[in-house]
Parts: sequence; C-alpha cells; structure tokens
Amino acid sequence: MCVAQAQSSAAGHRDFVLEAGRCWCAARREKLAVQPRLVQTFAPFACEILAPVFDALFLNFEACLGRPMITGSQQEITQDERDLVALLEKPMSPITRFPESSLRIVLSVALFSTCLMVDLALPPDRRDRGRD
Repeated sequence: MCVAQAQSSAAGHRDFVLEAGRCWCAARREKLAVQPRLVQTFAPFACEILAPVFDALFLNFEACLGRPMITGSQQEITQDERDLVALLEKPMSPITRFPESSLRIVLSVALFSTCLMVDLALPPDRRDRGRD
C-alpha cells in the first residue's frame, strides 16, 4: 500500500472519525470501557477491529494536548476535532501544534497506523454501509 493512499484514507472518512472521537470521549466522561463502546459504534460498518486503533490514537492525541479532547456535535466541530482530522489528512507531515517530544513521535506513529488500518478495514465501498 502506498503512503499517499494511507494519508487520504482516514481523512476521507471524516464523519466516521468524528463519530468515533465523540463516542470515545463520551465513554471516558462516563467512566465506561471505551473499546466496547467503539466496537458498538463500528459494528454497522463491519470494522470493529478498529476499536483498539482509535483508542490508541485518541489516548495519544490527549496526551499531546495535555488535557481531555473537546468534542462537538453534528452542528458544531471543535478545534480539537478539526486538528485531529487535519493530522489524519497528512500523518507524515510535521505536527507543529505540539512541542517536540517523545509523545509527539508516538502520536505520529498512531496517526500513520490509524490511516493504514482504516484503509484496510473500511474501504470506500463500505464507507456509508452503517448509514443505510
């Protein structure tokens, strides 16, 4: 698989990523196990295997933020959500929002891994399967 495909894949599923982030944050706020909640969210798309991938991505994103991620709604996308989607659009680009650190390196790996896994687990022909 080429890097260009991986870079565009997760960004091409923006609404999917936002829904996953909102589910993950809600589960954390409610002190629930996040991966089972993500599995439920991903089940209509037949890509439950992505639950640990997104869990790791969101944990690393929050670690770099130094605070909980702020999520929005269908009507409003927060700056954190915009930044996350932008990072997924170009996982190999420098992450200038965060200071140089080992956390930033781990986030870069998590971003690239997420793009690869989304490309493998959620090809374009299944993108809207859960919405039917």
